[in-house]
Amino acid sequence: ADHGLFTAHQGIIEDFSQVFKYLENQSFVMKPKHILIPHINMRNQFKQLINNEIENAKVGKPAYILLKMNGIEEKRMIEKLYEASEAGVKIDLLVRGVCCLIPEKSFSKNIKVTRIVDKYLEHARVFVFLANGKNITYLSSADWMNRNLHGRIEAAVPIFDQRIKNEILDILNIQLIDNTKARFLNAKLENKKKPERRIAVQSQMATYNYLKNKEEAKSL
Repeated sequence: ADHGLFTAHQGIIEDFSQVFKYLENQSFVMKPKHILIPHINMRNQFKQLINNEIENAKVGKPAYILLKMNGIEEKRMIEKLYEASEAGVKIDLLVRGVCCLIPEKSFSKNIKVTRIVDKYLEHARVFVFLANGKNITYLSSADWMNRNLHGRIEAAVPIFDQRIKNEILDILNIQLIDNTKARFLNAKLENKKKPERRIAVQSQMATYNYLKNKEEAKSL
């Protein structure tokens, strides 16, 4: 239950070559153009993407953020999501572990937190911003924890290929409708079972079937 990217995109490759140069020599100054790195551009870029959704919400445009992480703790990023919620931005969070964000309060009424624990480790970090229908999407190694955003060398890579982006969004949306293994987080930070529906959805099995059907369709 993870995502990885194989790419020959020259700009992304050049950015990652800078990361490895920095790991060998910390005096090297990284200037990535596409990927996001803590201490360099990650927090500022994510904040700008959130600000864009806030501005769209304020003028009545659709505004939406979908984030998947293992944990969210970093105070300034949480406060930014609260600000977006208060502006009317709809926000879905898929957070398996630590969650210091409190949903269902007046300042977070537009934020929903879903937690999934199943047979396979939910390990992906994905960040999606509606961006006027562009669905700007990043895959990342970094959670929004203090250790990730302040103490480690991490990276987030943009998804440019629309087919890959669509597949990632499909999988995330399957997880959001899981009503078997998923729980939602309430204002008391309690894990509550989702209401039962006529059709049971177990997202890990549904994702397997989704990918299996896509591969079978290619062979027809």
